[in-house]
Amino acid sequence: MLILTATNPTAEDVVTGINGPTSLLFDGDDVYISQVGGLITRRDASDLTSNQVTIASGLVTPVSMVRIDNNLYFSEFQGGRIGRVDLTTGTVSTVINGLNFPEQIVLIGDELFIAHAGANRVSKFDVTDTTPTLEDVVTGLNNPAGIHAEGSILLVTEFVDNGSIFRIDTSQTSPTAVEIVSGQNNPFGVSFFNDDLYFVQNGSGILSRFQGNVLSLTDEIVTNTITVFPNPNQGQFSIEGLQGKIVNDITIVDVTGRIIKQYTPQDIALNIFDSTLSSGAYFLAIDTAEGRLIERIIVQ
Repeated sequence: MLILTATNPTAEDVVTGINGPTSLLFDGDDVYISQVGGLITRRDASDLTSNQVTIASGLVTPVSMVRIDNNLYFSEFQGGRIGRVDLTTGTVSTVINGLNFPEQIVLIGDELFIAHAGANRVSKFDVTDTTPTLEDVVTGLNNPAGIHAEGSILLVTEFVDNGSIFRIDTSQTSPTAVEIVSGQNNPFGVSFFNDDLYFVQNGSGILSRFQGNVLSLTDEIVTNTITVFPNPNQGQFSIEGLQGKIVNDITIVDVTGRIIKQYTPQDIALNIFDSTLSSGAYFLAIDTAEGRLIERIIVQ
């Protein structure tokens, strides 16, 4: 058990002897545990030391689970499919097959999103469809593995050395992956607690935290028509594409959502922006009469 509000939290063993646990899902009075040996089991959440009940067996590396009504959906990493267990009958069926190493899954509304590691993309399908088809949400990622939903926002981790965490607004017509954290050591599981971003770095055995509201970082973005020049830069830059726009405010925001620098109307009029930022990735947030524009900048 880990108390996240503690200054120096310590872990306590609750249940031992589980054969290769990959994930767990708390659901009311129950907790479901998937195991690399091909099992999904259930325990009483109020007494985790109670005897486990096998829900499904003979699976091929089940990784992640989502409960929808009386069905438990799961991803099979090596089995290459999204499956479903009828919790009344115990019947296991295939929902979508032929996937390339699906990792974690998450539900937003009636759509199930998949971190599709082997295909370097995030995909989705409608769980209400009798014969669902897979649809790409974002492509071009590098081994996406961890996935978490906060409202319509997806957080996705790349399970690689020097990996990144991305934010995807699924409410957009054509969602894009916005990098909010970079340079991590095989980031995997990701979640939120008290508006802080938590994630595990598998390669270094670390639970990491970023404080700040990264969820609201790119709310109400309009089509981005600006260019920062030069980018990367050493803290001084200009912005192309502001002609004809009514600009209310320009700020620099770090990856956790904190405002680092706010520019004056004079800076905006001169279109010369200077800062004394440490090297790293930031976001330039431009509030206009048309909406909010975001551009990622690199300070060297």
